[in-house]
Amino acid sequence: MDTSAEVTLGESLMDTEDHPLRPSFFEMAAAERLEASLTQAVRYAITAASERHGWAGVLSDVQDELVALVLHLVHASALNGSDASFSETLYGLQRVPSTQRRRDAGAARRAADGRQAPAPLQISGIPLLRLQHRHSSLMVLVWLPYICTKLDRAYRELRELQLLRGDLDARATPLARELTTPSEATPSERDGQGGAASPPANMTTVALRAVRRVRRWVDGAVASAPAWPEVVLFLYPVVHVGWEGLRLAYQVAYLLELGTYFAPEHRLAGVRLRRATATDARLMQARTRAARAQATAQARMAGNIVGPIREFAVRAAHWASDCAQGALVISVLAFKAIEWWYVTGEEHVGAAPPAAPPPPPPAPSPAPPPPAGSEKAGGAKRHVSIPADPRTCPLCCQTRSNPAVCARSGYLFCYTCLMAWTREHRCCPITHTPAGEEHVRRLFLQ
Repeated sequence: MDTSAEVTLGESLMDTEDHPLRPSFFEMAAAERLEASLTQAVRYAITAASERHGWAGVLSDVQDELVALVLHLVHASALNGSDASFSETLYGLQRVPSTQRRRDAGAARRAADGRQAPAPLQISGIPLLRLQHRHSSLMVLVWLPYICTKLDRAYRELRELQLLRGDLDARATPLARELTTPSEATPSERDGQGGAASPPANMTTVALRAVRRVRRWVDGAVASAPAWPEVVLFLYPVVHVGWEGLRLAYQVAYLLELGTYFAPEHRLAGVRLRRATATDARLMQARTRAARAQATAQARMAGNIVGPIREFAVRAAHWASDCAQGALVISVLAFKAIEWWYVTGEEHVGAAPPAAPPPPPPAPSPAPPPPAGSEKAGGAKRHVSIPADPRTCPLCCQTRSNPAVCARSGYLFCYTCLMAWTREHRCCPITHTPAGEEHVRRLFLQ
């Protein structure tokens, strides 16, 4: 195959979006979802350890930092070994510099024009990631989600604090009241005011005074500054919606083959994804073996006594790295299996036949008639009996018009009759159950 044909093939594969190594939208989406599953699995492991073991309870306070540290180690190992994140490695994807396609196409054009000696184009070769690309990939894979998690939590706490601001003073803890007490004075101040000298303060009192001074300074700075909580509460939702909208636009453009990047994080990192071929895997393995052999040789050259120890440590680190990758894959699969098991169990529980409804409660019995002669006494309620005709109002003894029901008893009356009765007696006319105008419900019957 001549050089011109090779250059034409290289330009066509590098310049078009129908590149055979270009991942599909579903591959990219699946890899992104696996990243979220990995984060959830690490959080679940930390939460389970903190709940099962008492000594691990302190882990829940620094859960976000531990998750970020574990993900940093996992993705750093994957990037060093295969130029891809952990989930991208499982889906056979690979990160390459975003400028590699333009650089290869420019080199091919210069070779075609005869301005330089034609170099063989390695379509399945590995454009190695530079150190800056690995660092930027770790930033967008680990630390950008960590910052977003912290900002989201701070926004929620600030929102709750704003909603409960009026109730904070009444629910202040004794320590908060101690910190906000302005009447506390130092021993020198009390001595200057003519008071008796107090005994030396302990460390707790000194710490409280120091915290109180810092709190006064912060309160003064916040009071003189603009209303920053309102600014944060207004700007954060706008920025969050804008970022999510930008991610959606990138994904739609990638789906329609209008863009090279699946997410804005890839553009920020300066990388793009492609499928890894068998040649890439062999070259990656050869590169890893060469790097490990070089590290082992350097450790062996340390000395007569230290050399074997360092060599053993390097080999143990390599073995632990290989085992950790397999264990991590198994842990993610186990987490997804447990998640599927619980979801299936909830579906079975939700699909169970509903229990039979309880029988309706018995109708309230009418109030007994008052003793003879008591209706003539002041303050006694008139006895209202249930008419024989169900269409008759018990109060006016006429056919009901504009019917209404007393919600406390369930008996029907005329709306005007029932409103007048409840306004005067504050009870149901028949059962004398306490009821007001708010318990009158109009019925619109045909």
